[in-house]
This record gives sequence, C-alpha cells and structure tokens, in this order.
Amino acid sequence: MGVADQAGSIKAETGLKLPDAIVVASAVRGGANCLILNDESLKKASKFIRVVTSKEFVDGEELESVAASLKGKFTEQELARAVRETRDEH
Repeated sequence: MGVADQAGSIKAETGLKLPDAIVVASAVRGGANCLILNDESLKKASKFIRVVTSKEFVDGEELESVAASLKGKFTEQELARAVRETRDEH
C-alpha cells in the first residue's frame, strides 16, 4: 500500500482532512515513532501513530516518553538540543 492509499484509509477511519492524513501516512511509512504537532485534531490518528502536541512536549508532559522512544536513533546531545530549540520557540 502506498502513501496515498494509506492516507485514504486513515482519512476514512479518522475523519481527518486529506492533507493531515497524508502527514500521518508519511510518518507511519517513514518509521516515525511519533508526531509532534501543534494541531490537537491529529490526535484522532493515535491508532496509527503516537501524536503529541507541541505544548505537551514543551511543557514536559510527554518529553520523557518521547525522548525514551528516540534513544538509539539520536545522541543525548541531539535530543537535548532539539528540546532546547523547541522550548526557545515557544
């Protein structure tokens, strides 16, 4: 199944708009552990991938579990830099 087909299935199951379903399908097919987005409506896609709002991430509500899921893919320094940059933007 390609990204377009998977996006169509995600759209049908979640009621997400097609562009949002394409983002979710692309993340799933790309092997992402989670999506960190500013749009709470994408939480409808939680069946397919873990969705964390940027506020949850910055406030630390999800920071530890997201960081744990990324260990081994990034160095501690890279994770720390990403967290700092995210906090600086908000």
